[in-house]
Amino acid sequence: PRPAPVEYKPEELCTVEGVIRHAQTGEPLRKVSITLFPQGVPGGPGMTLSVSSTDAEGKFAMKGIEPGRYQLTAEKPGFVRAGSQ
Repeated sequence: PRPAPVEYKPEELCTVEGVIRHAQTGEPLRKVSITLFPQGVPGGPGMTLSVSSTDAEGKFAMKGIEPGRYQLTAEKPGFVRAGSQ
């Protein structure tokens, strides 16, 4: 049996946000797919927590994220996939 999910208070949740830029030119990249994957939780690898994409200024934000460890990936056709933990 799985443990009961933890209920977090709104003030315990966070926002993951940033700007994606071209590594060589510094130009903001739009329409980059950003995915956040939880690590070490029931449901395990492959379970997607949140998906977002960048706006015209390369900005993205994911709100209401529970405390924990995550892997964030950024993907756009024509570019190498990037990730961070």
